[in-house]
Amino acid sequence: MYLAEKIAESLQKAYSSTFEVKLSNTSAHIKGMCFNRRYIMKDGSVVTNPGKCNPDIVRPAGPAPTELQIIRIHRIDKDESALLINFALHPDTVSGN
Repeated sequence: MYLAEKIAESLQKAYSSTFEVKLSNTSAHIKGMCFNRRYIMKDGSVVTNPGKCNPDIVRPAGPAPTELQIIRIHRIDKDESALLINFALHPDTVSGN
């Protein structure tokens, strides 16, 4: 019974602290922030990071992501918002840049 009572209590607390929000979303395209690090080489192989000026590079093996997605959760009764931001990029440092 203890667990059932605690679950019911937590549900009551969660319900009593709900508030109205407005959801909105947008997206944008950001070019040049990232690039595909896999390249098709002259011999037909696919290589990751073959070197920036490698003369054997034919082209990138695929597109680089450009879409930035944003969801805003705005509280109606207060001037508060939360943002969820998604962009397909991970941090990487080469030569300190």
